[in-house]
Amino acid sequence: MNELIQSLKSYIIISLQDLTHIKNTIASNYKHLSSVERAEILSLAIHTHLDKHLIGIDADYKEALRFNILENTLAKHVYLISRHDVFESILGLDLPESTRVGLAETWLSETVQIPVPRWALEDFLYRRSPHVREQGATVEAIFKNERHYQMPRPIHYDRFNRTLQKYFLKFAVGLLLVISVFSLKFLVLDGINITASPSSSSFSSTYNPDFEIDFFKSDANFEYRPFDYFKVKYYISNTRDGLIGDSNLFNQILHKAYINDIDPLLLLAIIGQEQAFVPNTEVAQAQIINNPYNVFHSWKVYNTNLRDSTQIAINTIKNRLEIKPMGISPFEWLNHTYAEDQAWHVGVKSIYEHLVLIGR
Repeated sequence: MNELIQSLKSYIIISLQDLTHIKNTIASNYKHLSSVERAEILSLAIHTHLDKHLIGIDADYKEALRFNILENTLAKHVYLISRHDVFESILGLDLPESTRVGLAETWLSETVQIPVPRWALEDFLYRRSPHVREQGATVEAIFKNERHYQMPRPIHYDRFNRTLQKYFLKFAVGLLLVISVFSLKFLVLDGINITASPSSSSFSSTYNPDFEIDFFKSDANFEYRPFDYFKVKYYISNTRDGLIGDSNLFNQILHKAYINDIDPLLLLAIIGQEQAFVPNTEVAQAQIINNPYNVFHSWKVYNTNLRDSTQIAINTIKNRLEIKPMGISPFEWLNHTYAEDQAWHVGVKSIYEHLVLIGR
């Protein structure tokens, strides 16, 4: 666990220089807004960036976790957030210990991509709790007692939102004053989102010039972006009755998208256009699911497995987009290589936009 902790501490998610860059860009693009309104935009930008590093965390717990992270760092004038802060904030949530262990286990596997056995996390929590060791209790007994005595408390959303607003606006306005003394050079961009490649192993604590701010600009290059896992999966599985919504199959696509830094919603949109998400009523679904993108002409000609066909589809997309000329829709440009049907890009774009509407 010591090596894991050091690795988490070395991966910087947001530094003071990054915050200064965000603040300067907001100040440049939103001069007409008040300091409180700019603070709210800053809050939104930071929340959005944090979400990119909370993959694997259930939506039910994400808001409370973000609040925990900010309360333990920026609200205390610690202007640097690392993966270790996320890990500690997960373990510090006001939830039963077994739930926290489960969240930490999933987060480490899906965001950090370092699977840690559940027993190792339980042992880590056990060993760092002196009062527990003094009582001589076992990990199993701890969880048993906790389930008995610490039932999850109901969330009073009105009170929670008031508290969040009070703490965060206080922090944000203060932060704007603190970092106003810095005069770093900034880029004037179209919006205010933070993006960074998920394939990066770590961030420097100094300013990263590739740390872009662009909330409302469409992602023309289709880099990997997080989305509401459960909403999109529900739409495909239930509304469209698609086999591709099966957890095992769905996660295979997401994993390939993540490691190749490509938007998973684009891959799903292509499957939606090519095979209508592979309906559960389809007689040949067991064969179609191996190549729902119809790479190398069709699933009938090239029948492999989902991981392989996903990788081929990704390679085709990325190679094509690398040479896309200016002034042409990326969907239309893909159409020239991917399909003979000249209207293919219209269907893919429509499905993609619908998935974005649902999940982002």
